[in-house]
Amino acid sequence: MNEDQSTKLPHYLYAESIAHCDGGPGGAYEPDEWFVECDPNGGLYALFRYRSTKPLVDIEGRQGIETLAPVVNGAEWPYGLVLSWDEIDGWMYAPLSNEDGIVRSFFDWDPLPVPRLADPAAILALLPPLLRSDEGPLPASTLEWREVRAGTLVQRLADGDAKRRSPEPQRTQASGAPVSTVRDAMPGELCGCGRQAVVVYPGNGGFCGNSQARTVLPCVWCGTMKPHTAISGGPGSCPNYRLRAPTGPRLGV
Repeated sequence: MNEDQSTKLPHYLYAESIAHCDGGPGGAYEPDEWFVECDPNGGLYALFRYRSTKPLVDIEGRQGIETLAPVVNGAEWPYGLVLSWDEIDGWMYAPLSNEDGIVRSFFDWDPLPVPRLADPAAILALLPPLLRSDEGPLPASTLEWREVRAGTLVQRLADGDAKRRSPEPQRTQASGAPVSTVRDAMPGELCGCGRQAVVVYPGNGGFCGNSQARTVLPCVWCGTMKPHTAISGGPGSCPNYRLRAPTGPRLGV
């Protein structure tokens, strides 16, 4: 997605507020890279990478002399950290595993102790201890983004929550009899985990509702143990537990 398109996404202004949470572009806690996206299924997400080793913040050095130190603790986070936001699970963080900005494992992600639509001030409060790798819990907050321009995104999140809580409408045949939404899987129709499916749900799918980001549970269709993943690829609610009819070379979800 190009820059002109990304600025029109519902969460662009929110992500920009987070990126500039310490006073605007060029601040010590501005991420080295950040971007917003809308995945193929329509889910909103944003990533913020912090890996600067430039000396930017004041610390008290030897003999009480103020010196500058890097924002990121390079000994603890040699490649830096990434913060992730998505419209379902909110805020997570993980260490980067290489210079390409990749997270090594699903299990490296941890939640941040802030609301899904946390105020930029709440993120700014936890960035210093997080990037320094301080011992102890991160500063928690219940402060939410309440600016006037937050209205569109707030409504989007509320509508999405309501849709996920609502049962799917039951389709009916011309005779009035219900149309079955689940059928036995044919050979070659796969579960989202790659195994042969037992049954297929040939609709638009949906979220299973599990928000335990690090929980590994058996797939309800094939029994295979696998972690929940959000649409955006981060941990959280999982669309892979609802099978779809095959739509192309890759079967399942």
